[in-house]
Amino acid sequence: MKNKKVYINLVINIMMIVSIIIVFTKCYILKSDNGGADYIKKSYVDKGYITLLDDYDSGNGNVYSFFGNKNSLKIMNDTEKELKKLSNYYYIDIQDVYFKNYSDKFGNDRNFLVDEEDDLSSQEVGIKSVQLDGKFIKKLKLKIEDEKVDNNFISVYLGNNYKKYYSVGDVIDLGIYGDKKYKTKVAGFVKETGNNEYYKILEDIADIDNIENYIIISDLYLDEKDSQYKINMLQRCEGIIKISSVDEYIKAVNDVNAIADKTGFKYDTKIYSIPKSSEERKRDKRLVIISIVVLLLCGLTKLFGGKINDKK
Repeated sequence: MKNKKVYINLVINIMMIVSIIIVFTKCYILKSDNGGADYIKKSYVDKGYITLLDDYDSGNGNVYSFFGNKNSLKIMNDTEKELKKLSNYYYIDIQDVYFKNYSDKFGNDRNFLVDEEDDLSSQEVGIKSVQLDGKFIKKLKLKIEDEKVDNNFISVYLGNNYKKYYSVGDVIDLGIYGDKKYKTKVAGFVKETGNNEYYKILEDIADIDNIENYIIISDLYLDEKDSQYKINMLQRCEGIIKISSVDEYIKAVNDVNAIADKTGFKYDTKIYSIPKSSEERKRDKRLVIISIVVLLLCGLTKLFGGKINDKK
């Protein structure tokens, strides 16, 4: 009988020790993880997106050594295909484009300048523009007037304030990547129709003051023979993934890691941390509660068991 009591006390003591360990370790992890989740919510979820960035200019290499790799085009093409499978992936690229002899066309109108202090007499100045895929343009719910796309040209949508200078179908020579000039054709004019979550994302990324002063370059794909083709493809492997919760953030980071593992593209995933999902946190909370209950029951058992023994 005595041995049985000793055995029971031993089991109770072990259960108490295990419960205490679980409570303290899980509470510490939950506190740390909740802090990480709060940081992610403020840094990414509240903004509504994560930005995809390549990691070719870190360490010993650079993007041009990657371009010299015979497999670089395959890696980028495969990566873009995988990204397009994600329903919440969108291509957004902020590129200053350059306009030759700006003042000849626009006079003293500085609305379209990236830097409103630019010398208008200089041969080329940067003008406000953004590259977007058609899917994101639709989500913006902008009002597009007089739309007419010509697939033989790079399509651009001009902000409504350009209307006094251009008409749909006009061809504009723009320097999109450095000094390279491309013939673009006006596919329509855009007007802001009120903010939505996608427009707020665009405002945040591009620091847009008024979309009606911008040129939107839609679905820019260059010919493989073009000297800027690889730059264009690299940009198309970036963009954003839209999220609206910590769990969607976790899925997005896991999706990016899976694509990188599959294609060999180097993403800068060091900027992301992955907390536990809400379901995992709930399971940890349940385990803490169960451990506390077990601890209390064990304590009560020892207490009442000791009183019964004293009476005997």
